[in-house]
Amino acid sequence: MKMWKLVLSLIVVSLTGCVSVASLYPVQGPLAETQPQVLKGTFTNFLTGHGTIKLTLPDGEVCKGEYTTIGEGMTTFSSGFGTGTGIATGTNTSGSGIVITQDDFVNIFGTSFSVKNKQQGMATLIGNKGTIIVVDYFVDVWTSHGFGIAKDNKGNLYRVQF
Repeated sequence: MKMWKLVLSLIVVSLTGCVSVASLYPVQGPLAETQPQVLKGTFTNFLTGHGTIKLTLPDGEVCKGEYTTIGEGMTTFSSGFGTGTGIATGTNTSGSGIVITQDDFVNIFGTSFSVKNKQQGMATLIGNKGTIIVVDYFVDVWTSHGFGIAKDNKGNLYRVQF
């Protein structure tokens, strides 16, 4: 029995040190318009729900940070995207989501859904050239696959999959 516990402990320790990969797809902003390419981020200690994350941007900037995942029984995901110009459009927008504004131009994109037995997490990365990236994501408890959305302070919006 002691041997079985030792083997199980070694398996758990070896898995928690694994490095996993997340793909970030630029869908809006300067990177989507000029350098549309999949960015690959690596993160450690995936099975623990907390670890480090690293991503290299196309210009060579290295962004590092941490992520945290928490478990929940039911999760609702909402994000918003859309387009409007100026106040003269007479359009009112309410709710929560990501709203990106530049002068009188407003982008709002929308989607909303609920999922069971998913874990929700967030990550923050800071680059050595001043880029800050924030990520919100969900992870399936059984498969460890996930998806989310990320935004940086340079006007880029990303879809995230892992």
